[in-house]
Amino acid sequence: MALFGGFATTETLRTQRDWEAHPTVLSGDLDGNDATDPSGVVTDTADIVGGNAYHVVTGSGTASTAILDGFTIIAGKADGGWPHYYGAAGWSTVVAARRWQTSPSAATAPTTAEG
Repeated sequence: MALFGGFATTETLRTQRDWEAHPTVLSGDLDGNDATDPSGVVTDTADIVGGNAYHVVTGSGTASTAILDGFTIIAGKADGGWPHYYGAAGWSTVVAARRWQTSPSAATAPTTAEG
């Protein structure tokens, strides 16, 4: 399975997408009350309020060929007991995450990666 983000909806080829110009946001904001920028991205952990998912993305049960590419992962709140006290944006030992970034999530720092 492969999931790709960063489309503006006018592309005819996957190579035409721009994941930085057209954010595809995966959010852990369950209540819809976190403060975001115009793109829907939480930019400060102080803006994460109310009910949020412990983990926004996990790779549990996926094949080693799984790909998550071109997403902004935000607003996880890993503040529970084991195993929910780490990996607020996400965690995986299997999924190949390429061209992604996390915005502030409780218990994690912002990260950008391309690999």
